[in-house]
Amino acid sequence: MVRRADILAAALVLGLGGCLLQRGTVSGPQARASDDNAQGAFEYARGELSAAERWFSSGLEHSQSIDDAAGQATALLNLSRVDAQRWNFGRANRRTDEALRLAQDDPRLRGAALARRAQIRSQRGEHDGAIADARDARQLVDALELKRRDRRRLEGDRITTLAYTLVRAGGEHCAEAQAVLSSVGDVYGRSLDTAAEAAVASLRGHLALGRGNGSDAESWLARALELDRERGRPLDVAGDLEALAAAAELRGDRDRAVSWLERALAVRETVDTPRQALAAGQRLVRLVGSDAQLEGRLALLRTEVGDAPGEPPVAANACR
Repeated sequence: MVRRADILAAALVLGLGGCLLQRGTVSGPQARASDDNAQGAFEYARGELSAAERWFSSGLEHSQSIDDAAGQATALLNLSRVDAQRWNFGRANRRTDEALRLAQDDPRLRGAALARRAQIRSQRGEHDGAIADARDARQLVDALELKRRDRRRLEGDRITTLAYTLVRAGGEHCAEAQAVLSSVGDVYGRSLDTAAEAAVASLRGHLALGRGNGSDAESWLARALELDRERGRPLDVAGDLEALAAAAELRGDRDRAVSWLERALAVRETVDTPRQALAAGQRLVRLVGSDAQLEGRLALLRTEVGDAPGEPPVAANACR
């Protein structure tokens, strides 16, 4: 039995708290859309992407039935997260563009849509556009009337998104990324929670990877892994393990890299991300060769992926 507290916690992770907390003031399709988005957030946090997509799509339909622009934008942004996990960045980008159109008169939702599009553009290698979107999303926080703690949390989230785009852009952006990451703790203040701390640790790890420092990368990514395990977020755990493998490879520790990848593949096979699982398995083959058991696992994953559209994210650039 899924507890409502669990659903609320997952919804807050996806930025749906305001929608869900107003549940008692609405009824009919709007209430059903709110509940569907919250249930979808819960399934997404568990790595059940197909279930999450069904709930988010249902929420979108309810919002469309009453021409609720804010509800439609919220559902579209959530669906874009599912698309991105499936490496269907084209559809994810189209959904964020539509969410932006619907959120023209809502600065909070518009900021969320810009932040979401910044992440997607970054994964597509459109770094200048991604950084511009992240900066615009950050500026929109000033237009909101929020309690001090809520403002600090949202500002922290937006700065973290900016750091994400800078880290992935690499090159001359790494110095600014370092400065931004150094300021995050002060921005969040007491609103810094485990999810935010994990995101910052992961970004510090990826920045170290971009600088060619495998030891620092491994230290930060191990901290992110610890926090994401504590949060019970398998998608993030798998990403941490894959990045730790890259850090070990950078240090020349092939055995440790293989160990991290084996764990990553095991996690990926328990959640609804067959493309990432296949990529992790293929990395393993490059490191250690193949055997009948691993080939069998990869064959199943290839069947699961099938002809569905999707390409891996563009690799992050190294620092200069």
